[in-house]
Parts: sequence; structure tokens; C-alpha cells
Amino acid sequence: MAGKDATDGFWNYHPEYVWKKLPNYHVANLSKEDRQTSTFVNAHRELGMQFEKEGLFETDYSYYFFTIPRIFCILGVALYFTLCCESFSAHLFGAFIMGCYW
Repeated sequence: MAGKDATDGFWNYHPEYVWKKLPNYHVANLSKEDRQTSTFVNAHRELGMQFEKEGLFETDYSYYFFTIPRIFCILGVALYFTLCCESFSAHLFGAFIMGCYW
């Protein structure tokens, strides 16, 4: 990336509060040739701004509130059938559920 514009890569993978620290790491300005962007990059930037306006980058914590108990229930069922049952088919079913869980 030396000598290239890394704005899009930085923007995609860093939260907004990191941008405030960015001026401390400024090394040089890009030449005019390197500042020109392709139509693909411009479309990508517009799409990213549209997603941000729609709130698609915001975390919905209620998702985790419902997902984590569901995952632990699946784990419990898999462990029960694998460790507590006597039949081979129950062990096989527990192993299958564990494989899906993993």
C-alpha cells in the first residue's frame, strides 16, 4: 500500500472514533494522479454512505439477546444426547447436533 490511497480500506475496517486519531499518522499528501478514483470506487463510496444513512452499520443488541440462549440450548441438547443417552442412535444424533453447533 506504500504510496497508494488507503482511504477506502481504512474507512471499511475502522470505526468512526479512530478517524479522530488519523491526523497524528499523516505522512504525506497524494499526487494528483493518485487522487483520481475509478467509477467503481466512487460507486462503492456512495453505497457505503447510503448504508450508513440507513443505519445498516449500527449494531442491534437484541439480536444477541435472542441468539445466545438459542445457541446454548442447541449445545445442551447435543451434550445431553451425546453424554447422557445409552443408544447408539442417540449418540449419533447428539454428534450430528454438535457438528451443526460447531
